[in-house]
Amino acid sequence: KTWESLPGKLPNRTNIVISRNAVPGADESITDLAKFIEENKDTDEEIFVIGGAQIYAEALKCADRMYITRVERDYEGDTAFPDIDYNVWSLVAEERYERGEEFDYPFSFLTYDRVKDTK
Repeated sequence: KTWESLPGKLPNRTNIVISRNAVPGADESITDLAKFIEENKDTDEEIFVIGGAQIYAEALKCADRMYITRVERDYEGDTAFPDIDYNVWSLVAEERYERGEEFDYPFSFLTYDRVKDTK
């Protein structure tokens, strides 16, 4: 669903879509995220996951780092990021902004690293 909601391929990256079927326009389609991450764990490139909720929940099981944008405003929606167990994550970077050029609400860019030996 996330792929279908995008206006097209995201620039300057390989677009790999998790789906049971081939996905027109994607660079590659895979069916098993955990297997893909395991097979690519020795690469120097970070693997970024954009969800839906089900994909995020699966990715959190094997992720070593999270990049979170937290907006200080409530939104209505039908999808939410899974609950995070902060006992297994350590905040390593935070950038807070009172507002953006075209955005009226405070927001933060947060980076969390997994505490070792918690997978």
